[in-house]
Amino acid sequence: MLTQPNRKLSPAEIDELVSAYEAGTAIAHLSSRFGMHRQTVRFHLKRRGITLRFSTRLLESAQIDEVVQRYADGSSTAELGQRFGVSADTIRRALRGRGVRLRPPPDRPRP
Repeated sequence: MLTQPNRKLSPAEIDELVSAYEAGTAIAHLSSRFGMHRQTVRFHLKRRGITLRFSTRLLESAQIDEVVQRYADGSSTAELGQRFGVSADTIRRALRGRGVRLRPPPDRPRP
């Protein structure tokens, strides 16, 4: 179920999105920043002729160590994904790969 429609970006905002991506900002970050789905961000980038980086950047072993510790200290997978520039799914996979039992997602208010 779509919670909100994607907003339309102005040409200047698309330029900003492309520049941020080329400077290394992750698609997940751009999605949050511009209030749109990751697929829409990818669409804008592809339409501008930008070659996309791998959609899931691998975390280095030392980073995974830090992810495990921060998760144990209470950070969420979403917070960790944002911190390390990867998706929450990538964080979950890294945690599972280290044998960490994941916490259930927090209850979400129903509309």
